[in-house]
Amino acid sequence: MSLQLKEPCIRSLRHVGVKPPLLNIRSKSVNIQDIKKTSINYESMLKICKSFEDTRILGKRPTTSMYLDAITAYGYTKNKDKLIDTWEDYRRNYLLKSSSHQRYIKALIECGDVTAASKNFLDLKTKHFVKPKDIAECLVELVPACLEKNNIYLALQATNDYLNHANPWDEAALQSVTHSLWNKFSTILHLDNDITPTTIDTFIRLYIDNINPSRRDKGKNHFSPQHLFTMFRLITVKNETPSAYACNLVLEAQLPDANYRAIKWVVAFMQKHHIQPTTHTISILLSAFGSFLPSKNVQFLYSSLKQNNRIDENIFQAFIKVFSEKQDMENAQAVLSDMKSEGLQLGKKPCIAIVEGFVNKDCLGQADNWLKQNEDSAQKSLDAYAVLMEAWIAKGNWTECISKFTWLERKKIEGVHTNRRIIKAMLTAKFASGKCWDQCEGHLNNLSISFTPNTISRILRVMLGIEQNGHYLIPGKNIIRALQMMEQKLGVHLNSEGISRIITALGERGDISDAFALYNWVRKDNTCTRTRCSGSNIYRAMMHSAILNNDLRKLERAWVDMQYRKWFLDCESGTRSEKLQHTLARYNMLLNGYASKLPHPDITRLKKTFQRMLKHGLTPNIFTYNILIKAFAYANNMDAANQVYHNMIDAGITPDTTTANTLLNGWILQEDWKAVERFVQKLKSADDNKQQPRSGLDMVTFNLLVQSFLHLDSKSMAYEKLLKRENKWYDVEQLENSRTKLKSGKIWNIFEMTTGYKKETIDNYYKSKRISEKADSNKLIVLPSDFGSIGDFLIKAATDQQSVKLSNPKDAFIRFFSRSMEPDEVTYKLFMKAFYDKGDYHSASKIKEWTQFRLGCLKK
Repeated sequence: MSLQLKEPCIRSLRHVGVKPPLLNIRSKSVNIQDIKKTSINYESMLKICKSFEDTRILGKRPTTSMYLDAITAYGYTKNKDKLIDTWEDYRRNYLLKSSSHQRYIKALIECGDVTAASKNFLDLKTKHFVKPKDIAECLVELVPACLEKNNIYLALQATNDYLNHANPWDEAALQSVTHSLWNKFSTILHLDNDITPTTIDTFIRLYIDNINPSRRDKGKNHFSPQHLFTMFRLITVKNETPSAYACNLVLEAQLPDANYRAIKWVVAFMQKHHIQPTTHTISILLSAFGSFLPSKNVQFLYSSLKQNNRIDENIFQAFIKVFSEKQDMENAQAVLSDMKSEGLQLGKKPCIAIVEGFVNKDCLGQADNWLKQNEDSAQKSLDAYAVLMEAWIAKGNWTECISKFTWLERKKIEGVHTNRRIIKAMLTAKFASGKCWDQCEGHLNNLSISFTPNTISRILRVMLGIEQNGHYLIPGKNIIRALQMMEQKLGVHLNSEGISRIITALGERGDISDAFALYNWVRKDNTCTRTRCSGSNIYRAMMHSAILNNDLRKLERAWVDMQYRKWFLDCESGTRSEKLQHTLARYNMLLNGYASKLPHPDITRLKKTFQRMLKHGLTPNIFTYNILIKAFAYANNMDAANQVYHNMIDAGITPDTTTANTLLNGWILQEDWKAVERFVQKLKSADDNKQQPRSGLDMVTFNLLVQSFLHLDSKSMAYEKLLKRENKWYDVEQLENSRTKLKSGKIWNIFEMTTGYKKETIDNYYKSKRISEKADSNKLIVLPSDFGSIGDFLIKAATDQQSVKLSNPKDAFIRFFSRSMEPDEVTYKLFMKAFYDKGDYHSASKIKEWTQFRLGCLKK
């Protein structure tokens, strides 16, 4: 019996002197290099494609050169499907060369698919074997192709990606790209093709005029601050040096998006090419980085500029904005006084900044007085009044807000009825008061501005979120009535997603009755399209709200209604479809409601629903088993929970961290510490052996154990939260009195044992912070006298940040659960809760500041 030998590849046949028929075919076909030297013709490319396909039909493996020639040929013949198939086959059989990607991208461009070509180009930065020169040549091929397809966005995106990752830049390639993009923009903006300082100034000014703020983060728009920065970098490569005016325009365009990286790059460019910064430059840098500086330093900077007579209108406005942001209203008004003494008028932005400063300082009365004293300036900037009206609304002072609008109306100030912020604030205040419904109806009937679903959503979100001392100030019924009135009077309706967000928000506030009223109104409303009831959004939102509020009746009602949602699609034709059967995910949601019921799960309904689910032929998944385990754990039946756990494994489902944490929580609630220890050791062993990577220890496990050490029972805490929502304060007090409260010393011991941080460390940080804050208030830095280096100073002051490096002891309890050895926000909140319960607010404050410091350092 003879063994079947593997078919040799073409390359190996050459080595032994064999010339199979395919090689003869290949030798007769036109070589790709010869085609390039002569005129490329369609027939030659077809021959290359046929040679390659014959090779594959014969079961031979083509050579590298045959693959690359075929890729080029398929691109030329615009056979995209075979091109992609050949590329993928080539990647499987050979290690890619640096030039291969250039061939493939060029072939995709020949096929007319610049999107796919761009995607492959953007992926090149992850290919370390691709040479920088090949990447640059790909860019040179890609950009003109994108521009030919009028896809300027893709061209700019590819160029920006190259500029960010290429080191160093290929200046010759960038010159070619620059002229391609410049010619395209010069056609759009009606500019000269020559790149000169004058045309650069004009280009940047016209480009900024075309930037639409509402589309800054939406869609693939080629007029954006980021792409302006890309064009600026391109223009500065071996072209005329831009003027300070052009640099200032680019800098100012980056402020709305807080693109500090671009700002620092432009400033560094100005320094490198000795472009002297103007007062406009300084005002831009102040707007960008002034908030990073202590107030004393800002004061000193202002004094220095004033002494050097380097202050103009832009500088005044920038300092007013910076002082207002820092809530230093005394200095903000002093700068304003200096500005007036120079005969300059207060602009819109500084006026708004001063009012915002008073508002952020919680001095609404002073803000109102300031507006009265500066009526002439404020009336030209109505947004300043809107800021104050919005602040009154946030404080629950509807009367002041309505009175201010009435005053503005009586003064007959132009633009009051067309200022969106003022109109929205006025309507919100009147809706919130619940006493001006007739007036609201009149305003809605005579609106001078257009409302969209987003406008309605924003008004409702503001109303939903206004609270004071943990209590929501606007009743849910007022919010629902406001929604109904706006929809009916304006003919503008929220979609199913918008309605579901309102229902969920009402449920999270504890207004379950109002959420259910809105749910029923939407399903019964015949004045608008009812297709928003045909999806599952509002039903899921209602079920979620019912679970949060322990209302199983409403949960079951929404679950049943969900089966009939298809009726809303067929109601117009007068027919009704059969009800839809529930999926496993929806059964899981109902089961979770029964498992989450407080103070004890509804095991009877849980079992009946589970049996019903099985009867309908649905197979439980990992979420189903986790819900069942949670139900039995909360019902203090750990034997049943453990049985479900083993049934889950027998069913071939691998437990995850949720499974492990739910079981642990059950034993913790029973205070069965031996079971906890056994299970933790088992999980730790499984992690070490990498047998069960999905079910190991994590930060949730760690926080569960910390919670148990602090005697913060998770179930009783959830029940307490529910009782507070229902305003059952006597039951809340009884529950709090029944909880074991540790002494502060014991809590600190647990903190040290679990996190590894000693109390002395937190005390020292707390003291050092107080000392540093006091020192900063008196500290001045010496500024260089040279005006041109002020930009350096501002950027340095904004970027130089001190960091504190701390390490945890190796024996900290957290090391079993987290590689980072760092507690998360939940851990710190548990300790704050323990201190609050004990009445040790000073220790809770220390933990809070330490949390902000540590988590802030990690984010940086």
